[in-house]
Amino acid sequence: MATRVLFTVITLFCLGAGFSSCSIGPTTSAPPRPAPDWNISLLDDTIGAIVDLEGLQPISVRGYGLVIGLDGTGSRECPKQILGIIQDGFRGRTKADGTAHYDNIDARALIGKLSTAVVVVEARIPPAAADGDKIDLNISALPNTQTTSLAGGELLVCELAIELISTAGAPIRRSPMVVAAYPEPAPVFVNPFSNLDSAKHPVSLRSARIIGGGKVLRTRPLNLVLQVPGGSYRLVRQIANRLNFRFPSSPGELPTAEAQSVNIVRLIIPREYHTRQRHFLMLVLQTYLSTDPVYIATRSRQLIAELANPKSQADRIAAALESIGKSTLPDLRDAYESADPRVAFYAARTAALLDDLEALSLLGRIAADDSSPYQLLATSALSQMPHPYRANQFLRPLLDSRNSLVRIRAYEGLARNADPSVRRVRFERPAEFALDLVLSKGQPLIYVQTTKEPRIVLIGQPPQCRVPVFYLSRDRLLTISSTSPSEQDPNAQAKPSAQLSLLRRTPSGDIGLILQSAPDIVSLIKALGSDVEPDHEGVHHGLGMNYSQVVAALYGLWQNKDVSAGFVLQQSPAARDLVERASAWAPQRPETSSP
Repeated sequence: MATRVLFTVITLFCLGAGFSSCSIGPTTSAPPRPAPDWNISLLDDTIGAIVDLEGLQPISVRGYGLVIGLDGTGSRECPKQILGIIQDGFRGRTKADGTAHYDNIDARALIGKLSTAVVVVEARIPPAAADGDKIDLNISALPNTQTTSLAGGELLVCELAIELISTAGAPIRRSPMVVAAYPEPAPVFVNPFSNLDSAKHPVSLRSARIIGGGKVLRTRPLNLVLQVPGGSYRLVRQIANRLNFRFPSSPGELPTAEAQSVNIVRLIIPREYHTRQRHFLMLVLQTYLSTDPVYIATRSRQLIAELANPKSQADRIAAALESIGKSTLPDLRDAYESADPRVAFYAARTAALLDDLEALSLLGRIAADDSSPYQLLATSALSQMPHPYRANQFLRPLLDSRNSLVRIRAYEGLARNADPSVRRVRFERPAEFALDLVLSKGQPLIYVQTTKEPRIVLIGQPPQCRVPVFYLSRDRLLTISSTSPSEQDPNAQAKPSAQLSLLRRTPSGDIGLILQSAPDIVSLIKALGSDVEPDHEGVHHGLGMNYSQVVAALYGLWQNKDVSAGFVLQQSPAARDLVERASAWAPQRPETSSP
């Protein structure tokens, strides 16, 4: 029997430290500063030692929109100021053929229906976000309204901006920074794992997410701010020249760095680092200003020696070595043969990023080693290599790993690299989510994405639903049951086999549509998610269930042990980092990991 994967929600708490000030009199002296745990002075001559990186904090934006298509769970309340904001979001939106999208729609008339709810739409624009980038949205029913559930709805277009509140309590908005649910309405994703009854616990259904539903309207600038009193144009130009030499931009692109004033260097992320933005910024801050070969060779050896210190910041050291470039490879090759797994991993990862094929092989061996504390970090490193086709040969075997998170990291890298081991399933009729099949000899694993794009991933041989089976959705709109071979048409020519009967009810409780599906999970997902509209021959191929409903059905079948597979929900970026870092301190892990 396949190992069943339990998943939990990792909550990160930010602990704030309080500081108190004291007056130092003539007879008192400041307490001595504790010695650092590692030789941080090795980075005193880097760019990061004399600049601050401006633009690293996410920007919180907010808007107001309408969720339509609800089953009488909306409300009619909407303050006048918010109504105007919603109507402004409709204006000027056109379809591909140039015709107006919403200009003739009266927002007040829509709000007057219980199938509509006014919602607060919020997002955080990440650092270095570029024009056109997709981001996730959080929505919630407007406070103090009678909306009970957002399940099954779709968000109409709206704009998000930085918002201030006036002394009278009215929102003051700046220029829009994100457009949501455009050009098409975006489906709402409510928590599909809650077992709460919406009639008794409505609060849980008043909030939801729109996966990848926002589009950034303009690129966020990044600036290096020189921390030198009075500034220095000479130093600013030196920083820009050093970065342009080490990280040249592609033809037709703006230069990576440009001196803007006596204390500002504008920073543009080169195309080759667009999927590795955080890594690039780490390299920039750890870049040495000096190009003297003797100095650089000395620093390289000192940095590698410092990797052996378990209290040193290995990521910063590795970034400094990578920023130096290929001249460090001889020393790195000696280091990645070290018996110290920490030194070996970080040296190998750095060398692999500098195109050392032997180091890439070593990373592959670390990622395949279930006993290595750096297994997960090595897998993530392989999935981020600048030359994907070289890394793919080491990622494919990891799809068979006993560690579910290793398999998922490998899939993500292979999918990003368009490897043939990942196949996109074609739906007979459109669906609001994607389905990937991934070749693997390992136990079947269902992976559900909850950020950037709605997607279900099946790693390994797609499992069959065990029969008999019965599933009733939380909203009682979907029923999945099995039909035994004896109940089927005895006159059929083909050998009878078990089938699934899928029944979708209307909100009023009437039977809306009944379909038959093969018991394999791929056929079931396609039948659930394909558009409910019939094809040109009048044949129905799907029930038109939304992403949240399909995921809830898969989870319910898994929870009832009707599907023999692992089940993993995608981790947030913060949780991913936490799990990867923790893995280096906990070599003994279960066969499958829990996000």
